[in-house]
Amino acid sequence: MSDTRWLSISPCVQRILDQYDELKLHFQLAKDQDRNYTAELLFQMYIAPENKLYLVFLRPILNELNTVNKMFEHDRASPVKLLAELLSLYRNIMDRVMRPAAVNSWSTLLAFDINDQSNHLPVAAVNFGTEFNVLYRT
Repeated sequence: MSDTRWLSISPCVQRILDQYDELKLHFQLAKDQDRNYTAELLFQMYIAPENKLYLVFLRPILNELNTVNKMFEHDRASPVKLLAELLSLYRNIMDRVMRPAAVNSWSTLLAFDINDQSNHLPVAAVNFGTEFNVLYRT
């Protein structure tokens, strides 16, 4: 069992990204006016562009995870459908960071060696997502 409220992570990331500039300004004002150390740390996190890029990269993955996670909460979920959805999620994530492979069945998907560095895409070829690419280039 885990204390993590997995279904709340995606909406939290979405809210942070929706209000990113406002939060950055809020923590800037709090650090300047209140001399608040925590606000200073949070402001430093908000001005670092890689932190926003990380959240933008994670958002679509978290949305997919939420969809699959919610399926597991149903009382009458089909185990075969759940397995198919898990494997589809795994494949979607794998397709972002791994070289294209001849994966045409569940067994070949599960046998694919993700630890083999030669199967990894070079960083320049990783699918970070459209929004990430737009932000990264600005």
